[in-house]
Parts: sequence; C-alpha cells; structure tokens
Amino acid sequence: MSDTLLDLTGAHLSTAREKVLEHRLASELAVLMLQRGVSLDILRSEYDAQGYDVVLEAGGVIRHVQLKASRDGGKRRHVDINVKLRAKPAGCVVWMSYDTASLEITALRWFGGQPGEPLPDLGSTVTRHSKGDSAGTKNVAGTKELLTFLASPESQQKYIEASGSSNLPTSPEVDTSKFSPLVQKGIKLLQDTKEITQFFNRDSSDSLQTTADAALNKFIDEPKNVSSILKDWQTAATKVFNS
Repeated sequence: MSDTLLDLTGAHLSTAREKVLEHRLASELAVLMLQRGVSLDILRSEYDAQGYDVVLEAGGVIRHVQLKASRDGGKRRHVDINVKLRAKPAGCVVWMSYDTASLEITALRWFGGQPGEPLPDLGSTVTRHSKGDSAGTKNVAGTKELLTFLASPESQQKYIEASGSSNLPTSPEVDTSKFSPLVQKGIKLLQDTKEITQFFNRDSSDSLQTTADAALNKFIDEPKNVSSILKDWQTAATKVFNS
C-alpha cells in the first residue's frame, strides 16, 4: 500500500467527496442530538430529483435538506438551489465548507424557514440564464472544439492513465493495455452487454424528467402501446427543448 496521499479535490472524486461530507454532517448532528437528549432520524434520498438529499426528523420537526459544499477559502459566493425544494414543508439548504486535505467540515451556512413553513421566497436569487443557441450555448464553435478535444482517444487515454481514474473511455480507439484491471474489466463488460441504461434523471433537466416519468407510468399501465407512448413522450420533450 502506497503512503502517498491522494488529492481529494479532483473532479473524479466528486461523488465520494459528497458522500463523505454527508456522513460527516450526519455524524455531527447525531452527536449533538444525543447530547441534547433528542431522538434523530435520518433518511436518504436515492437521487435528488425532488430537490433534497436527506430528510431529518428531530423533536417532532421534519426537514427536507438540500446539501451544498465548497472548499474552505474558495471564491464561490453562491450556490444554485433546486426550486422543487419549495414544495416540501420546512425545506432548507445546508451549505458546507470543507478542508481540502481532510474533508472535515469547517463551516456551515443555512437557508430556510421556521419549522413547518416552506422555503422562504428566493426572489431574484432564483437561477436564471440567458440563452445562446437552442441548446443554451453562446460559443457554439468553441464548445464543439472543446468536446472534440475531450472526446479524442489521446485525451481520454492521457486522463485515465495520469489520474488513475476508474472511468471508462468512450472511444474504441483508446489503447487500454496500460489501464488498471478494473477499467479493463469494465470495458469488457460493456463490450459483451446487449443493452445499456443510464440514470435519466441525473443527465437531464427537471422539466425533461417529468416527461419521462409520465411516459414510464403510462408504459407500466399500457405496455403494448410502446409506439404511441414514445411518440407522446417525444412531443412533450420537444416542448421542453423549445421552452
């Protein structure tokens, strides 16, 4: 085992970093509630499509909590809030600052209302953006150039080899001979599989997710009407794209 410590700020560790911070926060809350003699229940969401990551219940108060994190001493001065959190009673946002070396929580910011009350009015703080082209891109040529560079076999190979990442290359032209056994096993698994699915809710907008939910529910009720369901789904999705 190597004594070399990994850089915990890498993008490829984002999911692991978020989980560590979530567990640290839960642990600190659990200790605090024990000290106060208050029972605490913690429920975790499978995914944050509804605007919250965890649900906390203590002292008869239930909070749907959206978690945010940024490195200690960073320049970040705002975070985006999933507005679906407004539909949850006593919804709130906890913004954690963390030490980049130890992932210890160094500071907490909180945004919310009184117990039982919805998230306070976001007012002008609701995220807005100005559109460029139909996909929201202002620099189309530059975007295509960047994506072409990132998708090139050379870039993918250098990234995976240099970072020791477990990510799998998307290009079949990448030389995988120097990749770890785990990556090579993953590549073989993809090559041998007949069908692949993805986390649609993670890779789409909240508005587009709603159209998928409707299509899936209809398919469960009417599995023989696949063609018409897909057609209706495409129509609904097109409206989202054009909105």
